[in-house]
Amino acid sequence: MSGALTVTTIKGTRLQLVREIGRGGQGAVYEVKGGKFAVKLLSEKSKSAEERLRNQLAMLARLPLGDLAIARPIDQLRPPHVGYVMELFTGMVPMKSLMHPDKGETSVRDWYIRTGDLRRRLRLLARTADILAALHGRGLIYVDPSPNNVFVSE
Repeated sequence: MSGALTVTTIKGTRLQLVREIGRGGQGAVYEVKGGKFAVKLLSEKSKSAEERLRNQLAMLARLPLGDLAIARPIDQLRPPHVGYVMELFTGMVPMKSLMHPDKGETSVRDWYIRTGDLRRRLRLLARTADILAALHGRGLIYVDPSPNNVFVSE
């Protein structure tokens, strides 16, 4: 993203996107200035696809998912953007950050200890599986479970 992008929600709130925090097949997620929210900008371009996505987001916002630890749409974006606003939990990183040490890391052992051991990683995977199973049990499916889209505490 070159320069700061500002988007407007259906409710009329203007949000400044300050940095990309994730990207996948459906689009990109950006941190909103102030750090309390994130915006997912979807990459669909056709009018029919945009309308379908808007309807799906509206339906999702009405579902009783409050007991699950998942990011839910708080508000949708006004055209020309397609996407939604969600709460951004502070101190969260993509699960992918637990897969490989950062470039420049001098000790894999120290990185592994600092980011949690095997027990932590297995607990996180089990918790992720529990949430996906709960969604499936409600007749829903999460279509993009990847280490880039599952966030865990630092």
